[in-house]
Amino acid sequence: MTVLRAVSCCLLASCAARQGPVTSLASRVLESAHVRVHWRAPESTEAEARAVLELAERGFVRLQPILGTGPQRITVRLMGDALHHEVPTVDPQTGEVWLYRNPGPGGEASASLVHELVHALRWPLWRNAAFQTSTQLFVEEALAELVATEAGFPSAGFPTWGVSRTVAAGSWVSANEDLPIERLIREHVPLNFQCMAQAYVLRLSFMGAMQKRVGLAALVKTATGDTGLTPEQLELALGGSLPHLGAEWRSQLLADFAATPGAQEQANRYRNETPIQYLPRCAADGTPLWPVPETDTR
Repeated sequence: MTVLRAVSCCLLASCAARQGPVTSLASRVLESAHVRVHWRAPESTEAEARAVLELAERGFVRLQPILGTGPQRITVRLMGDALHHEVPTVDPQTGEVWLYRNPGPGGEASASLVHELVHALRWPLWRNAAFQTSTQLFVEEALAELVATEAGFPSAGFPTWGVSRTVAAGSWVSANEDLPIERLIREHVPLNFQCMAQAYVLRLSFMGAMQKRVGLAALVKTATGDTGLTPEQLELALGGSLPHLGAEWRSQLLADFAATPGAQEQANRYRNETPIQYLPRCAADGTPLWPVPETDTR
């Protein structure tokens, strides 16, 4: 796997099955001040493309003041239905946003659009090989959702599918099926895709707690440098050791989960009735577990 391909998986993955952008004489383009949307029939409709264009333009305008960086125009490609559980991603070679449509609530092509716009706006940074440390990519992925949420556009689908961060992350931690945060930080590149079901929600919950601790502006500043972050630099920015911060976060998450009415029932539905059940997960020691049912032919 090349470095660029690895980063593609790290930033939002299903690279093993992902198709490249569709190009044909039937391709169509819609444009706004900062966004260009490519689509074609019958995979997508003009109504869908216009809705994506409008949301992307609003998201772009709100993200720029928070990030203060990035290209002045973003290209979005509507890829049609996901055939192999593909999820939205940013192509590491071009910086284009690729959107897939998945079945069920939260499966709309636009469900994680603004999250992906954050990645696209920061693409000139993370495409640099010197930027691609495990710690940096861990922070980068969390930052996309934190910034999108701050701008008013939390993802409707992957990775929480409409439940709170407390319930999504707590579903793993309360069952002792989580991986240590320090390990997810130090080993992001090998573990993020391998343990995707756990890694995305655990990281989002932990970094949400760190946002409360130091502020979003400080996290953005920490993640915006000439080279990728080291674990030691992240500890300095957060004001504590990773083992201590991880233990403190885990304890608080368990308390919040216990105090949430109906948390266990919500957690059971999240784990058993949303697409999270089809994503790769790991045992607590990092051993890969693949939960796809034998009858699943998608």
